[in-house]
Amino acid sequence: MHFVYIIHSDNTDKYYVGESQDVVTRNQYHIEHKAINSYTKIAEDWKIMLTLTVKDRSEARRIEKYIKSMKSSAFLKKLITVDEFLAGFIKLVKDKLGINIIEYNKSF
Repeated sequence: MHFVYIIHSDNTDKYYVGESQDVVTRNQYHIEHKAINSYTKIAEDWKIMLTLTVKDRSEARRIEKYIKSMKSSAFLKKLITVDEFLAGFIKLVKDKLGINIIEYNKSF
């Protein structure tokens, strides 16, 4: 299993999209600024808002790339907060990319 995740910082009101095999450990990595030139160094209060479970890293990277191509915090916010929008996105991913999202989890 592999995950696409969206994290959010309340202090900066910014979102970040990534992929990982272990989302909790990866989020701690962002919080502790372990990547020197990472975008996530702008905050220390990252919270996991949404995870999408897929079968492998290749699928996760394709979904991550698609989400990032939207270049829209409004898009990310709708994925997190509007159930119908997320359901439509899951269908789009299956129809357009041929990827089955096994499950999703929201945290906020």
